[in-house]
Amino acid sequence: MHGWTRISSDTRSGDCYVPSGDPAPHALLYLRDRHSDSPSDDAGLTRELQRHRLRVYSPAVDGCWWVDRPCEAFGGDVPSPLHWLQQVAAADIALRWGVAPRQIGLLGTGIGGHGVLQLAYRFPKQFPVVAAIAPAVDFHTHYHHEPVLQEVFSSAEAARQETATLRIHPLNWPPHQWIACDPRDPDWFDGCERLASKLSSIGIPFESDLKSSIEGARRDYERAMLPRALEFLTQRLLLV
Repeated sequence: MHGWTRISSDTRSGDCYVPSGDPAPHALLYLRDRHSDSPSDDAGLTRELQRHRLRVYSPAVDGCWWVDRPCEAFGGDVPSPLHWLQQVAAADIALRWGVAPRQIGLLGTGIGGHGVLQLAYRFPKQFPVVAAIAPAVDFHTHYHHEPVLQEVFSSAEAARQETATLRIHPLNWPPHQWIACDPRDPDWFDGCERLASKLSSIGIPFESDLKSSIEGARRDYERAMLPRALEFLTQRLLLV
């Protein structure tokens, strides 16, 4: 689809989008859910990116769960998939488009949503703006049938200790965050609700939609929420 190109960075491939006309001064790092189609095949996404004049960098990585541990599924040459995002991907965006890290908005769905929350919570000064659709917050609940998680964590409890809910710092958090999940999502809603409850109890500002539903059909839900996520990211990136 017009505007998309396949790129290779540090031996890892991905998809980049550059809108026609003058682009916005910021850009997005977009982490897709596992087994998602290429974003270049998504006409609705492309239309919204063009409307907001957003450049997008989307790694084509599947199966690493965006953990902060060495992961064979990602490649053993980097400390962790999260380290690669924070160091390599951010640097590549800066090199390609001259966009400073604080002007990189984070967008993720499913497992990618878990990844962007982890990145924002660990490095909130570098990545102050994040939007997550149906994020896999409680990824540890899939430990017993996910070989990758069993490889990098000694137990489900060890994985739970690394969830986004336990990584949020009460004094150091991303000032602009938006979370959405279908209440009928069978995998990720409970974790999103717990995360929202913790953010509220600490007094950390955030926006969320945990009420809208498309009967648990996650891909349809993602498509429905995407315009709202992009609107949030576009508006908040202008404030940082």
